Amino acid sequence: MSNKLPRCFTRVFFWPLYTALLLAQTLNAHALDTSAQHIRHQMGGWSGDIQLYQAGLLNLLLKVSEPEFGPYTLELDSRLLTGSRWVKAMSNGALHTSFRAGAPSLGEDTGAMHWYRQPFLKSMLGLRRLLVRREDLDKFASVKSLEDLKQLSIGQGDSWPDRFVYNSAGVTVVEGKSIEHLIRMLDKKRFDFLALSVLEIEGVFTEYLTLYPDLVLVDDLYIYYPIPVYLTVSKMKPYVVARLRAGMKILFEQDSGKRLDDIFHQYFPLESRVLVTPRTRLISLQNPKLSAELAAGIDEYFYSRIWHHPKH
Repeated sequence: MSNKLPRCFTRVFFWPLYTALLLAQTLNAHALDTSAQHIRHQMGGWSGDIQLYQAGLLNLLLKVSEPEFGPYTLELDSRLLTGSRWVKAMSNGALHTSFRAGAPSLGEDTGAMHWYRQPFLKSMLGLRRLLVRREDLDKFASVKSLEDLKQLSIGQGDSWPDRFVYNSAGVTVVEGKSIEHLIRMLDKKRFDFLALSVLEIEGVFTEYLTLYPDLVLVDDLYIYYPIPVYLTVSKMKPYVVARLRAGMKILFEQDSGKRLDDIFHQYFPLESRVLVTPRTRLISLQNPKLSAELAAGIDEYFYSRIWHHPKH
């Protein structure tokens, strides 16, 4: 009999352990000091690699403000919450901080929290690589434009803001509940490809490679669209608001983003250096949820600092 646990059991049983390990890594040296400020950060719904980066980034923001605000402890909550539960927890102060992708959705009580937009993920959340079935690689070798993409169907999470981008562009979207569900659907030919950020797709691919050996990554083909990333902070926790504002001022203004670059390369050593060659194809899409000014600002950062290549 195999000693390997069923996948469903592994995921349910070890996820709290994974969170506990993250928490142990993020506790400040002053954790036993009862005067330490306690911050509870919610990160459910993000991939494992981005969760680890969030923990490192938030620790950095809190650490650089330590001379002014003193010691802290950081608690990481990896539960997957519905939008309404997340809003309620942020509004009543049960949760203190969270990173959110995309513009605030209708119905979200933005008045109960502060939304801070910075290049936390360096405009790379919207740079996508494609996961496809091996038998379809030749089909994707000829994809060069949005018109080509419209002949195919994409799988996306039913709560992901990205689905609005593809719908607006005229690409057929098939929705699923989770990445695990979407990968299973792709393998069963429910749609043609799954597009995930370059910051997470390698980790996802490695995780599911054994179970789905017929799925592969497409080389030299990317999709890009602007996605803002916000650090949201509950207004019920003014000391957290003040501390993180101070940390962001140091990190993004006084430090000119150098330490952000360092920690980004630490967590994304390969993904943070996109190799653009004459063969590389980039299909750029518009994000209908963003103002022209906001989209232009994210695009400018991406094309000037990340993608040194003419738009296709």
